Amino acid sequence: MNGERAEGAERRRRVLSDEDLQALAETFRETHAIPRALHQEHHDFVAAWIKKEKREQERWEKVKVHVTGWAIVGMLGGIGIAVWYWVKDHLK
Repeated sequence: MNGERAEGAERRRRVLSDEDLQALAETFRETHAIPRALHQEHHDFVAAWIKKEKREQERWEKVKVHVTGWAIVGMLGGIGIAVWYWVKDHLK
């Protein structure tokens, strides 16, 4: 068991040469690369999605501000009506 750990640690410490890295990069490009147009399409989609999310967030912020504002106006109106009836009943 300790021998296996030592081998694993040895493998992790090994450094790849520039040729090894080039070969890995080339193999990756050949097997996993997507066409430039498709890659650009993905970028465009993500950019559009981010804009949409930002617009939705801004819309919800506006809705929250308006709802909060009208809630405050409603509470002030309710307080005003309560005060009016209290004054009307107590100053007769």
